[in-house]
Amino acid sequence: MKVDETRLTATYLLANNRHGTLYLGSTLDLLQRMHEHRIGKGSHFTTKYRVARLVWFERFMLLVEARAREYQMKRWRRDWKVNLIERDNPHWDDLSRAISGAVLPTRIVREARERGRLIEAPAPGFAAGEVRGPLSRKPE
Repeated sequence: MKVDETRLTATYLLANNRHGTLYLGSTLDLLQRMHEHRIGKGSHFTTKYRVARLVWFERFMLLVEARAREYQMKRWRRDWKVNLIERDNPHWDDLSRAISGAVLPTRIVREARERGRLIEAPAPGFAAGEVRGPLSRKPE
């Protein structure tokens, strides 16, 4: 099965504000999906409750893996999801910039590496050593 590394396949959590309404989803292309959420085409729920701040995501190589993680997390209690967000993103910052080109903090990259969810080779359109998401890393 061929993996398209130009897309960010992920399970993600959105919030409308800190400790506010949460939305859990998975997608083949997180950049495109975030755009859809922001223009009101993502889902009825996110449009109604104005949930568009990306507060957590986990990258996967295959959509089936991302969906499995989503379904697993849908059974979680709310406080477990909040704890996950607080662990990785204590200020509930919008991580959309991180997936669209901004450099992530070293801590997030290190933790992603430890979880074994890194893509070792840069995807097309990325410069060698450029860090654009929690699953990319600079060569050492």
